[in-house]
Amino acid sequence: MENSAFCEHNYENLLKYCLTCKEIVCAYCNINSHEGHGAVCYDAEEAKELAKRFKNEISARMDHYYDLKKELDTRKEESNSLLEELRKKLNAEDKLDIAKKLDDLSIEQQNFIVNLNTNKHLKAIPHINEGEI
Repeated sequence: MENSAFCEHNYENLLKYCLTCKEIVCAYCNINSHEGHGAVCYDAEEAKELAKRFKNEISARMDHYYDLKKELDTRKEESNSLLEELRKKLNAEDKLDIAKKLDDLSIEQQNFIVNLNTNKHLKAIPHINEGEI
């Protein structure tokens, strides 16, 4: 079929679009060569309007897609920032917790040394028996 407003028969207007073959055909070809393929009426002005509508719809959907992607990227950055902030906070809390435990251990060690020294001094005094301590 050549690229014109008429079918290869040169007397039939192209009125149908064959959905299976994806080509514009005349009524004669639609019945004989494209029967059962599924065809829709073809009107050049209607096709242009339909193409324009599809183009606008696709453009709107692409805009929506880009907006969603932008929002997703923003939320991803926010999530990463919050995660990093949480890690820093946990590290700081861990450091404080470790410092407190070290202080507690240091106090416990000092108390142990004091008790140890006190017991040494008491044992060094001969008149105090172990039962009196």
